[in-house]
Amino acid sequence: MVSLREKVYTADEQGGDVEGALRNLRVFVYAHMNTNLRAGSNSSEPPIQLVNRFNAAVAAEQARVAALSSNAASVYAAAQSQCERASIPLTSRAQCIQDYVLKNGSSVPQLNLPDKQFYTFDFVSPVWSPDLAGWALVVTGLLGILIIIRIASGIFMRLYLK
Repeated sequence: MVSLREKVYTADEQGGDVEGALRNLRVFVYAHMNTNLRAGSNSSEPPIQLVNRFNAAVAAEQARVAALSSNAASVYAAAQSQCERASIPLTSRAQCIQDYVLKNGSSVPQLNLPDKQFYTFDFVSPVWSPDLAGWALVVTGLLGILIIIRIASGIFMRLYLK
C-alpha cells in the first residue's frame, strides 16, 4: 500500500497518470483489511492530497485573472510571495492569496478557486475481506467458539455425572 501511495504522489509531482495510480491504490485498499492511509489516527486532513495538481489549477486561474487586468498581476504576485513566505500550509495558501487580494486589490477581478476536496482522497478498508487474513480471522473465531463449547460441555458433564 505504501508503494502504491508513493506512486500517486510521484504521478502528481511529475504530471503523470494520477487517475490510474489512484485507481490502483483504491482497489488495493478496498480489497485488504487493516490498510490505513493515515499516518496519525487523529489527523483531520485527508491522507492523499494532490498538491501539485491543485497548485497548477490555482496558477491557471491566477493567469486567467491576470490576463483580465494589468494591475492584477502585481497584486497576485505580491499575494503569492506574501503567502509563500509565511508558514502557511499548502492546503491553505490559495485561501490566503484570495484573502490578500480582497484586502489589497480593489479593482482586481476575483479568483474562482477550485474546491480543495476535488484534490483530496481517502479510502477506507473493509472490516473483513476474503484474503488470508480474513479467513484466518474466521478460522480463529470458529476455533474459539469450539473451545468455549468444549469447556462448557466438560463442566456440564462433570456436574451432571456427580
